[in-house]
Amino acid sequence: MLKSSLILFLVAIIHFQGTTQQAVPGIDFTQFSLKSKHDTIDFVVAGTDLTVKKPVFLFVQGSLPIPLFVDFGEQGVYPMALGNFDLKTMHSHYHIVTISMPKIPVLVSSNQVNERYMYMADTTNPNSVPDAYLKADYLENYVNRANKVLAFLRKQKWVDNSRLVAAGHSQGSRIVAELAATNPQITHAGLFGFSPLGRVQEQVWVNYKEFILGHLTWEEYEAKQNQQTEFQKQITADKGEDIGFIPWKSFTGIGFERLAKIKTPIYIALATEDKCAFLSELIPIYFIQFGKTNYQLKRYNGLEHNYFPVLADGKVDYENGKWAEVMNAFVEWSLK
Repeated sequence: MLKSSLILFLVAIIHFQGTTQQAVPGIDFTQFSLKSKHDTIDFVVAGTDLTVKKPVFLFVQGSLPIPLFVDFGEQGVYPMALGNFDLKTMHSHYHIVTISMPKIPVLVSSNQVNERYMYMADTTNPNSVPDAYLKADYLENYVNRANKVLAFLRKQKWVDNSRLVAAGHSQGSRIVAELAATNPQITHAGLFGFSPLGRVQEQVWVNYKEFILGHLTWEEYEAKQNQQTEFQKQITADKGEDIGFIPWKSFTGIGFERLAKIKTPIYIALATEDKCAFLSELIPIYFIQFGKTNYQLKRYNGLEHNYFPVLADGKVDYENGKWAEVMNAFVEWSLK
């Protein structure tokens, strides 16, 4: 999966109105930083030629504190958020944009991430997550950051504002759903690995699925479900003392009814082996009840949460990912 081309960040930085811009040669990325008193929002645009006027395609990554780029030494620097896509096809229609996770560096070396490519606050502890990230890991913050980036982009001469596409994966799809519900400038919304309900509800369904498949005994199943009930009690009872509960409190799900009332056209890419696939299958039922017809639900049989095939033995085939195919289908839909 790693690309051999190395991303080199230029030393020269252009300053204007609290914003910095860096050209990223090699694989054609441009980095921007929107600076304010309390935060710096880093984001990148695929391409260094910003003279061609095109609409914006915003991709919002999932829940983990993964940097936008990881330097793997001789293997080069890999774009973590966009590396699985067919950027050539996407770039022919859009300026592709993605925003760095809050309080996480844009570019790090491979010894600064763990085996899941999560940025480590302490390189001797693979499970160490920066406190600053945990405190910033809530829905309203992501939506506000995205809106600031989109407001900046709308003012650029190279942006065509007649169309604005937002797509998100996993937690990112929840952010995109909220953007579509509150930002009328979003013209198309893509939800990938999406669940309309919260994280605890997802795990309740996963436990039930494991039980009916015979992977859990009755005693194991009941214990796991009771555990989720107790965990929800802890989340609800927390008064802000534990920063680890912040995302659990925030990402509670958008709800079927509110999702159905979004006026923006919505595209849902459903992978049948995804843990939240069953919940997404309910979406068309609610859309019918509330009269929403401007949507597309696309099913991908035998793929898991990240659109990798699941083999007959239950193992995931990481050599034959389908992200490019899945995303290109959405791009084609967004152009209609």
